[in-house]
Amino acid sequence: MKHFTLSLILLTFITGLVFAQEAEDVQQDLEPGYAVMLLSYGDKKLSVIKYVRSVRGISLKEAKDLVESAPSFVKGGMTLEDANDMLDQLEALGAQGEIREIE
Repeated sequence: MKHFTLSLILLTFITGLVFAQEAEDVQQDLEPGYAVMLLSYGDKKLSVIKYVRSVRGISLKEAKDLVESAPSFVKGGMTLEDANDMLDQLEALGAQGEIREIE
């Protein structure tokens, strides 16, 4: 049982490192300004997918994949005001997110 617990802890740690590296790689591809990062989609997943689809102008499948892969960047290259508006909309749908400054 000790080996299983240790393996599970190690797997969780490694998975976290991989996600952090992927988020950093994506962040480097974003335009300068502010970006909204989706941390979790909450209870209204379908509503969040529809919203992401509308603001990104992407297909339903692409929006679904983006939302389900949270944490993920929804959109970048925005003003702080636009990023706050987008974050407010996501939070109104029950999602959790954050704003990051991209240089």
